[in-house]
Amino acid sequence: MRRQLLGGTLRAQPVLIHLFTPGRAFLLQVKLCSHARQAPKQHRVAYISKVMDVIPSSSLSAVTENCVNRDGVSALAKIDDILLHCRMDDALLLKSSAIVANFLRIKEPSTINSSVRRNLVEASILAADKFRTTASSTTGLDSRRALKHLWGELLGKSEDDDDIMVNSSIPDILALLSIALALAIGSETEQAQNRAATSAISSIVRHVSHPEIVQSFINTLLIRCSISKDNNDVESDPLTIDWHIVTCLARVFQVDVIHHREAALATSSIVRQALHLDDDERMPDKTQATAVLALAAQLKPWEVLHPVLTIKPAILLDLYHGAERICVSVIELEAKPNDKIIEAVHALVSAAIEARTYRRADTFATKFYENGGRCYFLKARLLHARSTIAKLVRRGAFPVIEKQIDRIDKAVARTLEDGVEESGEAKDEIRSFTLNQLGEAGNIETAHRLATIWGVKYVYNEAAIEAAKQVRKKKYIQWENVLSGHPPDLVSTPAALLDAFRSLTARGGDRFGFDVEWSEDTEGADILQLASLQTAILVDVPALSKTQEGVEALTATVGKLFASPLATVVGFSCRQDISKLRSSRCTGGNHWLDAGIDGVVDIQRLITEREPKLKQFGLSRACQLYLNKPLDKSEQCSLWKNRPLTKQQRIYAALDAWVCVALHQKLFPNLKRKIS
Repeated sequence: MRRQLLGGTLRAQPVLIHLFTPGRAFLLQVKLCSHARQAPKQHRVAYISKVMDVIPSSSLSAVTENCVNRDGVSALAKIDDILLHCRMDDALLLKSSAIVANFLRIKEPSTINSSVRRNLVEASILAADKFRTTASSTTGLDSRRALKHLWGELLGKSEDDDDIMVNSSIPDILALLSIALALAIGSETEQAQNRAATSAISSIVRHVSHPEIVQSFINTLLIRCSISKDNNDVESDPLTIDWHIVTCLARVFQVDVIHHREAALATSSIVRQALHLDDDERMPDKTQATAVLALAAQLKPWEVLHPVLTIKPAILLDLYHGAERICVSVIELEAKPNDKIIEAVHALVSAAIEARTYRRADTFATKFYENGGRCYFLKARLLHARSTIAKLVRRGAFPVIEKQIDRIDKAVARTLEDGVEESGEAKDEIRSFTLNQLGEAGNIETAHRLATIWGVKYVYNEAAIEAAKQVRKKKYIQWENVLSGHPPDLVSTPAALLDAFRSLTARGGDRFGFDVEWSEDTEGADILQLASLQTAILVDVPALSKTQEGVEALTATVGKLFASPLATVVGFSCRQDISKLRSSRCTGGNHWLDAGIDGVVDIQRLITEREPKLKQFGLSRACQLYLNKPLDKSEQCSLWKNRPLTKQQRIYAALDAWVCVALHQKLFPNLKRKIS
């Protein structure tokens, strides 16, 4: 800002700047005209320093022609452009600016600028600054009350009036929308205050007269943003908006684009670009994705954008609430279930199952049972129950097991009523699974008690159990048959990681497999497994990520390997794995995976290209096809955040990574690339 002043980029005409400090507001007219520019340099610096002492830089920059926000474009020009496209006449704009000017205690609003439209623009930016300052200078309930009071004061009404907007004039509504737009264009550093100020509107606005004005305003904004984003010209003027604020306005004023095709297409374009729907290789930004998912759910552009396209990236980013809101939005649009609704619900539930978030899958299948959830309902409930029972057995929380069995029985009864005949098998399956879990854990007495309650014959036969184990060994890939030595221990210190990684890369040579394990109730990854054809390591991601030394070790090893274009790091359906690694908490500035994933290869995609007739296959099925034996997935529902890991968990985790590199070796045996 100082450089802008010294460079003489401010306008010569007087600029009105409204300053707001806690408990005080006053208007200051600053003349940065020829006498400041023509003064000797030392005097000019002193003069500017004096001005800067009393004027907040945000207020000064907000009302200058050359002020820029985060995308480097004048905020004034942006709002001016929106109002221009709304085609409001001068009389309406003048009345609107008078409302804002009166709110700011400006006697003659026309003195702000000679242009009627620009007059409203500058006044709106000043008013936005007032709301922003109030939001930042108060907290909690006091902040909400203060902001509600300001919005009521703007329209000359009490915030307690239920009909605050019902009898409002068009200038009232336009004034409010212009200020909200100024908040939406505010810088990222003031985002929290901007959103707090805007959300206060929802507390006081229940109905609105002239909804067509709000619809026209938001339509214009969407189209303007879409055009600027679609324009590939380097000289274009991209419009950057906080879509959370626009969504708030649309929700408050009950705006959608159902009957506005051009605005619907614009919304679709904005969503597609934010979620990178046309570029599978790029991971969307989570903050941006959250905002546009909320926008899409509110505006309902489903005639031109298939909802399934938005659900898949939402799940990858752990934005389950956003994906759920998309399904609700589609259901609200249609009178009864149709293919679009059913496909959206199927995508949501199946993605949750694939991500191994079985509790969520169960919740979604139950909530949307009548809208496509029925066909996944019992499967999701059964997977959730198996996962929960496995954890309960390890914790010794046996009484809760019976509640899980009861939930399955009720689910079976519901599906049988709906004519799903094969669902009865689930009752026997969950009981057999529970008794096996208890038997393997040595809880024979509990197994006998439950078997008696269920009327199931249960005999603990050690010889039979051992025989069953031998059958499993012959059926599934076994550690001792593919890798030598003991299963790897969990690597939890920087020094141990560096040593283990040197051993891995020295013996691995040309390619590596990886997999990630996590728990439903953890944000990121619990374990990262890496393997070559000769050895495997297990990385304790949470332990290493919480220290600076651990992050540096992860960056120098895992981060470098994943980013290397010379490496071949093979995963299976691994976008969710990468997402979990990136969302793992990280001490310090940059994340250890920030360098990129140029070395990562998805073997599932390669197999699909080679075997196009093969549909919806998992890792175990791929192993059966190419390695002649399936992969034992019995430990998939383990408590991966618990320490220490059991021997069975370590074997399972290591084999998950090993089979990925083994599959790649089978498909591409002649790959010869050595990385250092």
